[in-house]
Amino acid sequence: MKYIKLFILGLLVYSCDNISDVLEQSDDINVILLETTSLPIGNPGDTISFKVLATTNDIIKRVELTEKSHDFQPLGGKIRYEIVDTISVDENGYFNRDVRSIVVNYPIVLTDVTIGDTLSMRFTFTTDKGVRSSVKAQAKVGNYIYNSVKMIVGGHPLTATGGRFYSATRHKPYTDEFYQSKKDSIDVAVFSFQDGPSNYKIRFMSPGSPKTQEQIDGMINAVLLDYDHTTMLNTKFIKVDLPWMRIGDEEIRQLDFSNATDVIDVAPDDRIGFMTQDGRKGVILGLELIGFKIPLQTKIQKIPEL
Repeated sequence: MKYIKLFILGLLVYSCDNISDVLEQSDDINVILLETTSLPIGNPGDTISFKVLATTNDIIKRVELTEKSHDFQPLGGKIRYEIVDTISVDENGYFNRDVRSIVVNYPIVLTDVTIGDTLSMRFTFTTDKGVRSSVKAQAKVGNYIYNSVKMIVGGHPLTATGGRFYSATRHKPYTDEFYQSKKDSIDVAVFSFQDGPSNYKIRFMSPGSPKTQEQIDGMINAVLLDYDHTTMLNTKFIKVDLPWMRIGDEEIRQLDFSNATDVIDVAPDDRIGFMTQDGRKGVILGLELIGFKIPLQTKIQKIPEL
């Protein structure tokens, strides 16, 4: 299961007995949401974790969820109360002993949510003097996975030792020897060419295209003599002009494949839009060429939106 951490603790704590020492002293209660500056994004089925800091000069007696946008369920056994040891809450949210500072790490699973929803929940803390303070935590439900690890595909035109076949859904390359057992997940056939002593070219082809069959039939490679394009997946390609870091849920959703092709040449820094056979859209970023090989990063929808 994928976990998304939504917090950054931006406090520099020197030698002190209590984290309250590094915050402004007050008889009120200070509540801070510890998370990234932008709205966090999680996919359906993911687990996200909200992390909230509360501190006071008095005693924190209770924490409650006083507002929820959706009826999501917490991972009860995974909720953590940090900074102090051996602390818990009862069914009404009351702490089992006196605390002046507490960090609540509250994970939930994104179930029964709709793509595009903004989830929210409000954490409210109460002191022994009845002073209450709260903070609202939010996250957006997205529908794409960013595979940021560089995956190298391609290879020598005859051997393709780096992996001639690429699964965008799994972000994995497969060599000629193993493509048969992985054909149900292979979205791209990668072919390398050399036009001059140091001029290398990369071409993406749909595994199920007759053009791919022709390309393979013209190769001197006994391993692929049994290639049958009619048993492979079909993928559509387009060029995308948007900067890589601007491509997110909405940009992927709006990709137009009405004029797509099943063969496309790829140069360094090209953004190649694709649609898999099951209808998932995504974008592949081609990085710097390494001879006959090219490293890729991919953003792809988790769920088809047909």
